Amino acid sequence: MNPMVWERRLYMAAHPFAYPLLRALARRGPVVRVPGVGVVVNDARLARDVLMDGETFRKDGPGSPGDLWTPVLGPSVLLNMEGEAHRLLRRRLTGLFTPGYTAALCDRVLAAPWTGCRSGSPAGPPSTWSTPCGRWRARSSPR
Repeated sequence: MNPMVWERRLYMAAHPFAYPLLRALARRGPVVRVPGVGVVVNDARLARDVLMDGETFRKDGPGSPGDLWTPVLGPSVLLNMEGEAHRLLRRRLTGLFTPGYTAALCDRVLAAPWTGCRSGSPAGPPSTWSTPCGRWRARSSPR
């Protein structure tokens, strides 16, 4: 199966309402105003600019994402922090996103599925594993 078709089917199964809605918003342009929600930025460069401009685009003011995240996750989450507090927490978490740490994490999390792929008897129904295992095996195997 074409990998893009597989991905679309997976997203549709997991998010039957949100995925089509977000895809429709993405087709409307790089920045889309959604009444009652705010603004959706669909362009990676613009999104980075917004995230890096803490003076113009605040995460902790009225109507900001912090209004949504703070009651759920508390005040000390990168999603709703600004300024020096944000920088300090980000610096403390940097080690979690290094290539070495993420590779070790993936190895640990994917050890059982990989064993199933290699043995030819993956866990769960074959339809769940055949394409992902084949793609993972192709990317993971030594050449």
